Amino acid sequence: MNSFLDEIQTYCMNSRLNNNTLKKYSYCFNNFLLFLSKNMGTDKDDIFLDKIYLERDLMGIPIRYLPLDSTLLEDYLESLIPKGYHSLQRHHSALKSFFTFLERNYNFQSPFNNLEFRISQYYPEKKYKNILTRSGIIRFINKLVKNSDDLETELLLFTILLSTGCRISEVLNLQYEDLDALNDSFKLKNTKNKHQRIVNLRPGIGNLIDTYARNLNRTATDYLFQNKKNQKFLRTEVDNLLKKYL
Repeated sequence: MNSFLDEIQTYCMNSRLNNNTLKKYSYCFNNFLLFLSKNMGTDKDDIFLDKIYLERDLMGIPIRYLPLDSTLLEDYLESLIPKGYHSLQRHHSALKSFFTFLERNYNFQSPFNNLEFRISQYYPEKKYKNILTRSGIIRFINKLVKNSDDLETELLLFTILLSTGCRISEVLNLQYEDLDALNDSFKLKNTKNKHQRIVNLRPGIGNLIDTYARNLNRTATDYLFQNKKNQKFLRTEVDNLLKKYL
């Protein structure tokens, strides 16, 4: 097995996760690497997951190296508890995915197999969310129509979000070439798990979006939804609009 740092690179190169998730996972891997480095008093470049412990005989003579076990992993996860459940869950998911990858590609037993740490014990108390009713959606649209500074763009954007259930990031990444106006659908290329999928629209919405894009002289690779600076909408901009009209 290669060094931990090299295995992180191999995992990222072979992963089917999108770039945003990979970036978060890489942060988790490097945090765990730093934790091991401090605990072992070893440089990060010299850490090999199959050589964490050095076993010696009664005379103190080295016998063999032993791999990472669940003990150190459990200590690390417990150190993350003060940071809150979401940080803990992200590190847990990232490391579990990483060690599953190693188990499939090497003769290396995942420390998660013997882990007694149960992340479910730290799940926060459920908070019930308010869901928009039909009348609530109508009121929301009315507020948008009365107060929008870019009515056509915002109306189409929120119509798609409300009627398809797509993630905001998925809709903001739509390009003109992804639209199939004839069949009232569009293709999502940048999904969370990198699997493309087709999303169906309400009848007639495809033609409305196509007309909107043509009127703005969108090219095939232009983002469908752009702000007044002709730049792709940011997630924060959409969040702010949503809060404004709510």
